[in-house]
Amino acid sequence: MSTSSIRITCPGLESDGKRKILRGVIEWDGISALQVADYQREAMPFSSLKSIFQAYVDTDNLPDIELGMRGHRYVVRDNVFYLQDPVFIIDGLQRTTAARLFREKYPGKPIRLGVKVYFDTTKEWEREQFIILNTRRVRVSADKIIYNRHETSKAVGDLYSLSEDKSFALRGKVSWRQRKGSAFIGAFALAKIVCALHVHKINGLSSQHDAVVQHLDRIRKEVGDQIFRDNIRTFFEVVDACWGVRHIQHYEKAPQIKFGFLYVLARFLSEHGEFWRSDDKRLFVDVPLRDALKKFKIYEPTHANLCSSTGRALDQLRDYLVIAVNKGKRGKRLVPRSGRYVSLEALDEPEGEATAQPAAAE
Repeated sequence: MSTSSIRITCPGLESDGKRKILRGVIEWDGISALQVADYQREAMPFSSLKSIFQAYVDTDNLPDIELGMRGHRYVVRDNVFYLQDPVFIIDGLQRTTAARLFREKYPGKPIRLGVKVYFDTTKEWEREQFIILNTRRVRVSADKIIYNRHETSKAVGDLYSLSEDKSFALRGKVSWRQRKGSAFIGAFALAKIVCALHVHKINGLSSQHDAVVQHLDRIRKEVGDQIFRDNIRTFFEVVDACWGVRHIQHYEKAPQIKFGFLYVLARFLSEHGEFWRSDDKRLFVDVPLRDALKKFKIYEPTHANLCSSTGRALDQLRDYLVIAVNKGKRGKRLVPRSGRYVSLEALDEPEGEATAQPAAAE
């Protein structure tokens, strides 16, 4: 397809002091005509593009893609720019790939995608710009994304208000910001733990921000708003009573607040009906059960190391927890609801648990 088909509407010309820049909206035929140089990574499969694809379905605005035109020729007719020289994708390959997939499924629906076109580029300049954009640009942390849902999601709003409540065991220890700082646990990690705690009522665990928020709202609706908040309080009160939370000074030396352990404990409680009341909606851990949980020696080196683990190691951590709780019992040993334990291997540490990393290259 000829590069003359690359049409830019709603145009605006500017300069960064070094080269001319055109901003606007690219027409669909132009998306198809964009070229890809070898400095780009490959296009991702659809499974990795679902959120972008959905943005097109919902007609949400996506960030402008950045293009380089190796030349400066253009024609203007009726306030539309027709680019005449080869145009290459610098940043936005996945957005354009998703646009093509969207067009295949919904051929009659419009696509609106903003562009920033640099004139008179070279492959070498584009490559450097690609590196700069994709190594210096920092992702918005998962914790900040979850924070931005606290006014639209009642469940996330409950988590946020609890984290500010003076009586809550984790008060002041939850991060809702870009960087975790001195907080012990990220908001996204907390959200995933709450989902794991209630997985027997609302099945479905995810590492996708929107899916986690949806699960939280479904849980809150299922168990009720007051019980939802009470369950979160109870969970961390149990952790505090058994291993201590409120007086932790150094996160690095406190395995009981590591995401791996909290996730395993949440799944463990969910898997056993002995810990629940009111049609399995309300978490209830009586004194004998708390005493049984205390048998798990969290600071034992093998246990402490596993608390920071992911993948198959979490199954081993859960096994040690089960052994400790059942130790010395001749009867009433804990048995999972389904008669067997489900592997936790698929779990990965949530993005919010780590310092935000540079965004993946497009």
